[in-house]
Amino acid sequence: MMSDVIDNQPLVTIVTVVYNGRRHLQTAIDSLRSQNYPNIEYLVIDGGSTDGTLDIIRANEDVITDWISEPDDGIYDAMNKGINRSNGVYIGLLNADDTLLPCGVEKAVKALEEIGEPGYTCAAVELINETGAVIGTSIPFPEKQRLRRRFLEMPCPHLGVFVHRQVYEQLGTFDTFFRLSADYDLLLRFIDHNVPCARIEEAIGQFRLGGVSGGRETWKETFSVHRKHDSPLAFSLYAYFRSNVKSGLASVLPVYVKKRIRLILPSKNQYK
Repeated sequence: MMSDVIDNQPLVTIVTVVYNGRRHLQTAIDSLRSQNYPNIEYLVIDGGSTDGTLDIIRANEDVITDWISEPDDGIYDAMNKGINRSNGVYIGLLNADDTLLPCGVEKAVKALEEIGEPGYTCAAVELINETGAVIGTSIPFPEKQRLRRRFLEMPCPHLGVFVHRQVYEQLGTFDTFFRLSADYDLLLRFIDHNVPCARIEEAIGQFRLGGVSGGRETWKETFSVHRKHDSPLAFSLYAYFRSNVKSGLASVLPVYVKKRIRLILPSKNQYK
């Protein structure tokens, strides 16, 4: 039975949000089953899928603590629903097309417990393509570099971010004004308020590249995030120009060249 504490191990809530995501959902759920950490609450927030996703959810109710299926106002609204329904001391987000490595939750809890006060993690994750092949690793920056580069790159994919519930209670959840960059805004909020961060250099999960963000529309919104967090205008313009150059190059380079670059110089801050 789910408990706040089992053998001195605090309850962890994992939230998966999904909408018509049956293609990879079972793999995500299987990765949750594989965890060697014993005290997990698993919530699935479905946006009203019609592609058979609900059949997968029902077939896995033995591991899913609770789930809902209803329309939402975007991915971050769905994530907020999951966070607000959670009971865990620590809360992690597992997208329907990502996976957690078997030791993922255990490593996150250990790192958070060592902080000694409410905080969050920035953990390394493996980067995988559509077929599940590992093509690189996203390694979070050390603290000083994370602060210095916070307006240039996402500190780490949100798969690598586990948060003490008191941090959400004090600073709020995702700002749904942002449709593509609310995860970036949230991490900047944590940095602005000096929330303790546990850096984990070993990968805790696998993050599937792709999705709707990461392109020019995301960076237009990211510019708004910068302004919200008082980034110097010149710096924000530089970051916006830099990202558009990278996006432009990515759009014209052959696929095999991009794959080769990722293998040789894997990005430290790829995100969806």
